[in-house]
Amino acid sequence: MIKRKALSSLLVTLDSISKRTSRFSSVNLSRQCRQIIGRDKAILRHLNPLLLILFVAIVATSCSDDNRKSIEQPSIDGLSYYPKSMNIVELQYKPAGQEPGVIDIDKSSQYFGDRVAMFQPEKIIFRNDSVSIIKRGGLIQGYKAEWNKGDLYLYNSVTGTWDYCGSRDGEATLILNTGFFWVKDSNIHGSLSVIGQNFSLLSYSELVTYLGGSSNILNNQVAWLKVQYTFELISEVKL
Repeated sequence: MIKRKALSSLLVTLDSISKRTSRFSSVNLSRQCRQIIGRDKAILRHLNPLLLILFVAIVATSCSDDNRKSIEQPSIDGLSYYPKSMNIVELQYKPAGQEPGVIDIDKSSQYFGDRVAMFQPEKIIFRNDSVSIIKRGGLIQGYKAEWNKGDLYLYNSVTGTWDYCGSRDGEATLILNTGFFWVKDSNIHGSLSVIGQNFSLLSYSELVTYLGGSSNILNNQVAWLKVQYTFELISEVKL
């Protein structure tokens, strides 16, 4: 009988401990939940402005992309000409203090080296009223261009004039004129050589005017070379 009472008392004690433990666990769990929820709310309070800023940035970026696409002008395909041949037309040389005269074109390398071949454009592109002359190394020269009965004129922004520079046969062939010059000034202090070229220097007299007049080059050595570069139209296929 005593054993049964002891067992019953033990069971009651264990049940009480279990309930207390459950309530304690529930209290602890509730406290933990409230702590977690409070912590999350604090995090959200900090995150909400960041998310808003990020959202605005994304929308702004998307809008700017759309606007950029809407104002871009469609590209206009031009006529592309590629080198076909080179022809040295004439070479004149003036000794110091003397008059100029025509000399053998084989002597051109004596004054200009490989400059004539190096100066030849790799590509010429015409678009509307402009032309892009692409040279070796990716150098691009841009000009306003005008056609008059097959003759090509390029606008000279320095003089404000349209200079004749070449011609074309239909649309298939383009000829670009180029005048090269070499000037050597010798005096008691030494000597100085200057080399240059221009698309519109088509005669020796034009070179004299370009250099400032005959009196300026009277005591100089001068060489003038006229070259014609021929280009052919090649259609570019876009893949």
